[in-house]
Amino acid sequence: MKKLFLFLFLFGILLVQSASAQYKVTLYAYVSNGGFTDYQYLKKLLPDSLKDKILIDYRKGYKLKGNEATLYRMEKNGWQLSFISSGGSGINGNFSVSPVFVLTRELNLNEEAFNQFNKILRQKE
Repeated sequence: MKKLFLFLFLFGILLVQSASAQYKVTLYAYVSNGGFTDYQYLKKLLPDSLKDKILIDYRKGYKLKGNEATLYRMEKNGWQLSFISSGGSGINGNFSVSPVFVLTRELNLNEEAFNQFNKILRQKE
């Protein structure tokens, strides 16, 4: 009897977990020139309930100056530094190179939010 009860209990847990399917999405953000954060088109892709929690303007919200402070704060909020690239610009013969930090964050979405994410993403193509 105990084995039957344990089996039914574990089977019920599996059913609940499969009913609430989660989809993993990787988000990208860029930090450059004094801590400016660029989320590209994520504002259009994410559901409204997540935008305020994830897409933070760290310079304004936390009054941060500099890449290091912004990177530190973003890592505290779940972002991970993926790689560093360099961006350059020039005018009138002067050329400057500055680092561009690329951060990633994994996000679990339910089926409805994931479908909305994919629908908007396909429109961008």
